[in-house]
Amino acid sequence: MSPRTAITAIGGVAVAAELGLGSLGFASLGLERIVLFLLVSAAATAVMTLAMRRLLRPLPEDDGAGEGGMGSGPDDDPPPPWWPAFEAEFRRYARDSQRTPV
Repeated sequence: MSPRTAITAIGGVAVAAELGLGSLGFASLGLERIVLFLLVSAAATAVMTLAMRRLLRPLPEDDGAGEGGMGSGPDDDPPPPWWPAFEAEFRRYARDSQRTPV
């Protein structure tokens, strides 16, 4: 199950439960604060579920025409000229430094 489907299913169940409890309470008790809270919670859960579903949609495929962007990573460029000296110094520091128990 994809995250998008899971979010939609969980949100749908939560909205149905809140709407059911809110409607049942509204029909039996009238305009009580907890009933209104459940109904507003159902609306808020529905909005958040739809927003999460939209955020978790698959990204469009990249045709590779653009430079940089999401597909470019550290493997695409050669390391900067200062990197080998920095890495050697850092490894020496890590090896020689006293390790303390945490």
